[in-house]
Order: sequence, then structure tokens, then C-alpha cells
Amino acid sequence: MYKGGFPAEYGGRLSSVVDIKMHEGNKNEFHASGGAGLITSRLALEGPMLKHKGSYMITGRRTYADLFLKLLPGKWADSTSRNSALYFYDLNLKANYGFSTKDHIYLSGYIGRDNLNTKVESQLVFGKGLGYGVEFYARKKYGKLTGWVSYTLSKTQRQFNAINGGKTYLAKQDRPNNISIVGIYEINPRLNVSATWVFYNGNAVTFPTGRYVVEGNVVPMYTSRIGYRMPDYHRLDLGVTRMIKKTKKIESSWNFSIYNVYARQNAYAINFQADPKDKTKMQAVQLSLFRFVPSITYNFKF
Repeated sequence: MYKGGFPAEYGGRLSSVVDIKMHEGNKNEFHASGGAGLITSRLALEGPMLKHKGSYMITGRRTYADLFLKLLPGKWADSTSRNSALYFYDLNLKANYGFSTKDHIYLSGYIGRDNLNTKVESQLVFGKGLGYGVEFYARKKYGKLTGWVSYTLSKTQRQFNAINGGKTYLAKQDRPNNISIVGIYEINPRLNVSATWVFYNGNAVTFPTGRYVVEGNVVPMYTSRIGYRMPDYHRLDLGVTRMIKKTKKIESSWNFSIYNVYARQNAYAINFQADPKDKTKMQAVQLSLFRFVPSITYNFKF
């Protein structure tokens, strides 16, 4: 990240520049790394090609929360969450070849699908955005107990002449408070335990304030944009990592973890529907996912 004195390749930039580059494959020898768990798996392959003048890298990830949800008992998930198709996968490929020290050619590709968020805006409008805040970060790097604590206080707003009557409103991603506490304790060189606690305010959202009936159809009524907020989110994760083998060429370990230890029912979505007992009234129904998830993952690198 460049905050000043930008190289010539970035032109006359007036603000910070973030330079993001894909990792290049190893030109000298083949390497592989990855992990296989109950919720997600990943694999990365890299190595030389064309007489060590080039290299390639292939990485892939796949979550299978959709398969896991179908196995949850009724007390941990409702029918909506068990039948949802929540998953994510992606595949990245990169190859490069050097004709000389000054001439290189790069080829990269990406394919993926994110079925966690399928909403698409049907119209584009232009306006202004404002974001500001402060972040505090403290880290302990040495000793048997390591970890960090971070806190962010921020505010993000939007203003569009064509939305909300031109009035400024909170951005959907606005989260005033965001706290993260991470602790890792090394019991011995091959065994460590970890704990992570996160808290943040829920996203700003637009909820209906009433409803009216048109030709027998119930239509929600909205008075303002982003006038409400989702419930606060927090959870505690615990983990144990056991190193199986660690040499200069090979590294492998097992990780046992529990996601959301105290089974907090964090809101994934809030939907509004007619009250089954009184059709003239509406009720808010909260959908919660992953209340308590144990997992085991095998990690390797060679």
C-alpha cells in the first residue's frame, strides 16, 4: 500500500494506492498445500515449467455448508435453512514465462460461484459516499501466550438524489462498533489452543413500517431507507491444533475447532410474513445459521 510518493506507473494519484498482485508459482520445485475439513476444503499446487523459465499456480476452494445444513436436527436449524443452497467455490489459475530478465508473459484465469448472496441491483444510480472512523490494535507476539485485540469505531453514509428523497442515509455495510479478540496458547511445540471472540453491530437495513392491501394482495409500506439495524452479532470460537510432522520439506497438522461455542442465534436474515393466527398482522421471522458447529481439518504442506 502506497500512501505517498507513488511510482510513475500509478500516474497522478492523489490518494492512497493499494497494489494487489497474485502470488507466483515456484520456478524451482513442486509444492502443494491444502486442507480438508467438514465445512470447507482447499488445495494449492505450484511448480516450474518449461525448463524453469516459467511457473504455474492452481488454487481451489469449496465450502459445503449446504450439505452440512441438511444433516442438522430440528433444534439447530429450521426447514428454510436446511433446504437453502449456501455454498461457495472458486478456482484460480496463473502461469508465467520469462523470455528474458525484461520480458515476461502472464496468463491468469478465475472461475467461481458465490451462492451466499444472490441479490442483484436492477438499476444503477450515482451519488456520494462518506466514511470515517478510528481503529485501535494491540498485539502480543512473543511468549507462550500470543494474540491481539482490535477495535474499530466507524460510520459510513450515502447520499443519492434519486434515493430516500435526496436525504443522507447509512450505508448497508455501516457497523459502528467492531471488536475482535484472539488468543493463542502454546502448550508445547506440537500442540496449541486458540480462542477467538468477535462482536459487531448488525448491518443497517430497510424494514417495512406497515402494509396495505391492494386487490387482496398484501403490499409492504416503507417510510425511509436504511432506518433500522440488524441485531448485534457475536460469537466465540475455540480450536486445538496438533502438529503431526514438521520438517524442511513436509508439514502436516490436525485442527479441531468449535464454531459459535455458546450457540448464539445470530440473525442471517429477517423476513416479514402474515401472522398465521391473525392475517391482519405482520410478524418478523429471524433466520439463524450455524448455531454450533464442530469441525475437524487436516492441513498439509510439502
